[in-house]
Amino acid sequence: MNKTEINGQNWVSIYKETSFGNKYPSSYLVSLYYRIIKNYLPKIEGNRKYRALDFGCSFGANAMMLRDAGLEVYGVDISPDAIKYCIKNGKFDVEHFVSVNLLTEKWPFSKKMDLIIASEVLYYFSDKDLKKLLDLFKTHMVSKGLLYANMPSFNHPLYREYSRKKATSEGLLRIQKSQTADRELFVRVLSDKTEMKEIFSQFDEIGIFHTVEEFESETEEFHFIGMNI
Repeated sequence: MNKTEINGQNWVSIYKETSFGNKYPSSYLVSLYYRIIKNYLPKIEGNRKYRALDFGCSFGANAMMLRDAGLEVYGVDISPDAIKYCIKNGKFDVEHFVSVNLLTEKWPFSKKMDLIIASEVLYYFSDKDLKKLLDLFKTHMVSKGLLYANMPSFNHPLYREYSRKKATSEGLLRIQKSQTADRELFVRVLSDKTEMKEIFSQFDEIGIFHTVEEFESETEEFHFIGMNI
């Protein structure tokens, strides 16, 4: 079992055994959607409602934000329990929200996406699997479709102590039981935002953004917005 599969298995159990899940949309995604992403969607040809896929949708908080913004929303998550929550509590269409492993199963939707968001999720994928996943995104996006994704930095309370550790051959760090998930996970952690450019090189970069949030300690993240060309 590779590191991506271990992560996936652990997240399935987390959603099954705990109440973990995103109850509120990402404040950074909300800001970047209204300040940047929304302004690029009209570049897509066609007079219709824009379609957005929330990849790793968890409890659907980001999907609800996009639905409220007027988009036709789809969601996928490896956890059946997370999808059940979205359908029951978020009132999402059962044909639009699906539990699926996109690395091993067929892409579940026939229509191509105008926007794919991958919030708090892509850093659990190995080098090989992340490349495969991004290629899938490109295949199932319209021309000039948009991608949003984020990655953590070492200036993060969960990962700061691992800054001198060496990543595995799959590009991920072994993180012992974290405060968030209470499971051992393998995570991609970046030193600076220039690494985002390399990771998402198959997309035309619109912007790479750096955010720092400070509550009990600083939490630093990098955000990518790109276009499918």
